[in-house]
Amino acid sequence: MAVRSAVPVEAPTAARRRSGARVLQVASTASVIMVAAGIVLWTAVPSLRGRDVAAVGIIGLLLGVPHGAVDHVLPPAGSWPVRPGALSRMIGLYLLMFAVMLAVVFAAPVVAYWAIIVFAVFHWGAGDAVVRRERRGEATSIGGPVEILAGGGFIVVNAAYWPDHVRVILAAIAPGVADEARVPTLVAGYLLAAAMVAFSGWMLLRRRWLDAGEVALLLVLAIATPPIVAFGLYFGPWHSVRQTTRLFVEAGRTDSAPGPAIDPVGLLRMLIYGTMAAFAVLFVVVALSGMYPDRTLHFRGNDWAMAALTAAVAPHVVTVLRYERWKIRNSRSGAMRTSCAVHAGSPIAPGRIEE
Repeated sequence: MAVRSAVPVEAPTAARRRSGARVLQVASTASVIMVAAGIVLWTAVPSLRGRDVAAVGIIGLLLGVPHGAVDHVLPPAGSWPVRPGALSRMIGLYLLMFAVMLAVVFAAPVVAYWAIIVFAVFHWGAGDAVVRRERRGEATSIGGPVEILAGGGFIVVNAAYWPDHVRVILAAIAPGVADEARVPTLVAGYLLAAAMVAFSGWMLLRRRWLDAGEVALLLVLAIATPPIVAFGLYFGPWHSVRQTTRLFVEAGRTDSAPGPAIDPVGLLRMLIYGTMAAFAVLFVVVALSGMYPDRTLHFRGNDWAMAALTAAVAPHVVTVLRYERWKIRNSRSGAMRTSCAVHAGSPIAPGRIEE
């Protein structure tokens, strides 16, 4: 007769989640501190508000590029070890999405403006939602609509609060877009600010202090700093730090990718290679834009560079979304397999006594 004890059974995946959750908690706290420090410096040191505005954005961009440099090894878009077939499919997806978005930027600037805004809000909001769950040791989830809008909506609030700065930025590719989109941006900004306040308040009621504080901080970031500074502070010290940390946390997990686990050293090597490739492409785009200052297809060289960088957002967002959906399906199937094994009296269940 087999007698099973009442000792609770914990899946190996849950144990791994807890170990990674602590690291994500530290990374989240560090990103909050860095962004808060950046806001304080910006508001307290008047000399930073002149020519150094662009420098903050550029530094944020350079710090943020590496987090997207390993898209080619994210399942199901890629695999580990990197295989030529998976890599070619990944490159094909990037080129296709890049070409589509570049065409939209030039053919319909207003549509492209809103497309990029939607991409950014969804990607940043869902990314923060995923980190919130995984740092609590929960299964991956991109969250509900309010949470996504609260996490990524600061960029729209920022555009609504600083319309003149947005007009200067958009003048590079579409001079009339800022004026055409001003009223819709203002309305959307108020709605998203309300979503941020509501979500932060709800988190306070649930005593999730970090969740509440970080959304409140993003609202302060949107109001206190102009667009280029807000982007620089968010993209590098916040978004990139969290997502890169998450990749390294998952690098050694056998349930994070098909086939052999990705060791952190191997991931670091791929991160370096991918970053070098990304900066090489960026350098080529900027160099070519400088070589052709005259208008081509009614756009100057620097306009092409801005449009190309804007279009590059879409394939990264699509790739990460595919990865998140894969992780959600994978965690659900893993939980189901563990549950079935436990109920069936599998040897994985501790506390089993045989007589």
